[in-house]
Amino acid sequence: MANGFAIVLVLFYVAAFAAYLLAVRLLADIIQMKGFSVENRWKLYFIGVFTTPIVLGIIAIAVPDRSKE
Repeated sequence: MANGFAIVLVLFYVAAFAAYLLAVRLLADIIQMKGFSVENRWKLYFIGVFTTPIVLGIIAIAVPDRSKE
């Protein structure tokens, strides 16, 4: 019984980590669509992975939209 629970718990953590990385990826894409430099994209991943996707979301809101210029 304990082994089954451990497997489910590990699968849950793997799924949560995958969702975390997907959120970082989607927010980095949004910031890039707003005109942020592609060469500096690694900085966004660094911020997203070592803080939270919430911080990256706040940055995505604060970055001005330069895509129409």
